[in-house]
Amino acid sequence: RAGDYDALYELLSSDTQRRIPRARFVSSLVRARGFYALDRLQLSTVRTGERLAVADVTVYGRSFWPPIGAAKVIARPYFVRENNSWRLALAPPTNLSAADRRLARRFPVREPLVYVQRAGSWAKLGSIGALSRSLGLWPTQ
Repeated sequence: RAGDYDALYELLSSDTQRRIPRARFVSSLVRARGFYALDRLQLSTVRTGERLAVADVTVYGRSFWPPIGAAKVIARPYFVRENNSWRLALAPPTNLSAADRRLARRFPVREPLVYVQRAGSWAKLGSIGALSRSLGLWPTQ
């Protein structure tokens, strides 16, 4: 909410930081802020292994452009234990224990979905990746 995306980048796993350069991460979130305002974050089920955790997350907010009002994003991010802290990961690392590999297989990565509020109920708008690319929020290269 505060817009300190450099600090947020530090919460990414080292593997995710290698995949996404800081400048790309920060600029994408700055652009997204012009389209969406975060209201609240809801964690539901959290499943943990030895070095891997999976959480069901719903992010509630408001869309400014397109001006559709209330919106939510449903995601299932992975978290990886690094240096005694949990870090957000785009994918599980390759060097997992057998228990963590089972957890990753049981709860695979899936692309976050965007929903908008229409007539008092939530209607699925599409995947966040497809919407971000169509709005120019996330570079395709």
